Amino acid sequence: MTKTTLVDFEKHMPGYLALLNATRKLGHSVETAIADLIDNGIDAKASDVHVYFTEEYRTEKQLRNDGRNIISMSIVDNGTGMNKFQLHKALIPASTGRIRNTKTQSGFFGMGLLASGLALGNHIDVFTRGADGDLYTYIDWDEKMRNVAHADNHVNSSRLCTSNESAKLSNYLGTNQSGTMIVISRLKTEPGKAWDMIRKVRHHLATVFYNKRDIVNLYTHGLDSQFKGNKVIWYDYLESGVAKETTEEYDYYIIKDAQGNKCNEKVTLQMSWIHRSNKNREFNVLQKPRPDMQGGLLLRNNRGLTKGAMLGIYEKSPINNPFRWKLCYDGGILDDYVFDMNVQKNDCIILHKELKNWIKGKLSDFQSIHQEEDNAVREENKEEKERIKIQEIRSRLTDDLPEKPVKFHPVLFEIKSLNLDELTGKQALDKLYEFQQAIEN
Repeated sequence: MTKTTLVDFEKHMPGYLALLNATRKLGHSVETAIADLIDNGIDAKASDVHVYFTEEYRTEKQLRNDGRNIISMSIVDNGTGMNKFQLHKALIPASTGRIRNTKTQSGFFGMGLLASGLALGNHIDVFTRGADGDLYTYIDWDEKMRNVAHADNHVNSSRLCTSNESAKLSNYLGTNQSGTMIVISRLKTEPGKAWDMIRKVRHHLATVFYNKRDIVNLYTHGLDSQFKGNKVIWYDYLESGVAKETTEEYDYYIIKDAQGNKCNEKVTLQMSWIHRSNKNREFNVLQKPRPDMQGGLLLRNNRGLTKGAMLGIYEKSPINNPFRWKLCYDGGILDDYVFDMNVQKNDCIILHKELKNWIKGKLSDFQSIHQEEDNAVREENKEEKERIKIQEIRSRLTDDLPEKPVKFHPVLFEIKSLNLDELTGKQALDKLYEFQQAIEN
């Protein structure tokens, strides 16, 4: 029997570029990729995170013909920054230089910067100020492909920032003594869709980080003069306080982990039935009841993940269904055992059968009550609309009909000419008799 050595095993491991290419094509949308990059700042104890969109200069004619284009994105946080080791590990697939606490932190795959950054563009610059001073590194996919045969192609070297780079970092960090700036260029975003893209980004950030609003401020800059301000306006998925009804929080306890060990983990469910319109929504089209906004929002460590019809327990029905629900849990023990989340954090499967059935029952009971009420109101509105429509049709038909000539008997014309105040009853009858005789002759 041939013994497999470590050297033989390494020969059959996938290459660095193959891993890197797979990482950059995991399927992140622009909004989920930016949210993942923000996670890194929040886990580094940032209190402010700014997202900058740099617009390509275009003439007025180009803007009219092609719309506006974004050429780079920058995510800046005032967290603790990275040291040399952390910066080096940040650009290695499925790796991280930080000691992660999956029980409390948002990141748990160790792929945020690399996977999300390369999903947005082919070039990433990283400037950071931490325990080892001002540091810089970068990764360029096109450069990696050009140097595919180079022995050190897998190395992403880091160095101290130049004076100009440190000045640039200080310009963004302001008075903060630490922080990180990630600049992504050579973007893969759709040309001419800048407005729609930023609206989706702001809406997504406002929703998924809503429960972290007390510890972090989020801002967007560039192309957002139409918005109420640079600061992201938080959006509560349940619209608590302004919904038709918001339930209490229901708790479900997990008493055993995947190995059968005793534990005391809790999953929380809350539901609401929102109004079809709400003047407080920053993006009414994105936030009103609609097919892609139906269903639930899953929160892990207070960070919203997948939303809409998901978890394999709720289907979209009917269109514009205003039913919303929020499911919350803490990471760590429940990751992979109860909740199987994908890398993009936009889809999840519940592996715990009893929990899944409990959620289904709660959702069904709440939805059936309000759905019946809404159906009754919808039927009343339908009948009222039909009644008004029929009235309008009748009115229109009456108005359009030609007036029929009214025929009066000749005697009636003569009666109208009589002055009854000057005639006695007998005289009036005699006159009518004379009129009748005249007509007959």
